[in-house]
Amino acid sequence: MGGDEGQLRTLVSAEALTIGGLSLVAGLAIGTGIASLFGMLLRVIFLIPPAGLTWPVSELILLLGLAVTGMGTGVWLANRQLAGLRVSEVLREV
Repeated sequence: MGGDEGQLRTLVSAEALTIGGLSLVAGLAIGTGIASLFGMLLRVIFLIPPAGLTWPVSELILLLGLAVTGMGTGVWLANRQLAGLRVSEVLREV
């Protein structure tokens, strides 16, 4: 098959980080759209209409850090599971 453990770990890491990164971007886009929609729908109820969306920077940085830490932990755990397997067995199941 022509692969070693390092290449397999790189493959798993790249896949997990790509999927996680795309999920973060999609979640940000969808969340921003829903927040804007709620702002427009609830504008009638507010006594003083909001000027727009506010971005709590410190909370967003904390949330981003937690998401990246979670993704890194998932990649680390997946690579740790692969350590006990033979490369040919893993690639045969793919």
